[in-house]
Amino acid sequence: MEHPTAVRWLLGELAARTPVTYGGREIQQLAETHGVPYKTLCNWRTTALAYVGSERHTGNDFTVYEIFNHQPDRVELVMSRI
Repeated sequence: MEHPTAVRWLLGELAARTPVTYGGREIQQLAETHGVPYKTLCNWRTTALAYVGSERHTGNDFTVYEIFNHQPDRVELVMSRI
C-alpha cells in the first residue's frame, strides 16, 4: 500500500521523536502499530531528520527527498524541483 507524502512525513517525524534504547524495539513497535515495514519507517525517519520543516514544501514527492538524503547539497536539489 502506498502512503501519501504527508503520512510519510508524519510517521518519519514520529519515528524521529521516538526515544530509542540500545537493543530496544521502539521503532520496530511503531512500525508494527502503523502497519509499515520496519526498514521503510527507518528510511522515513532518516528523511525526516535530514530536512527541517521549511524545506519540506517544495511540491516534490517524498521519494525525491529520500533519494537526496545523504547529499550535502540535498536542500538545493529538492528546491530545484528535479
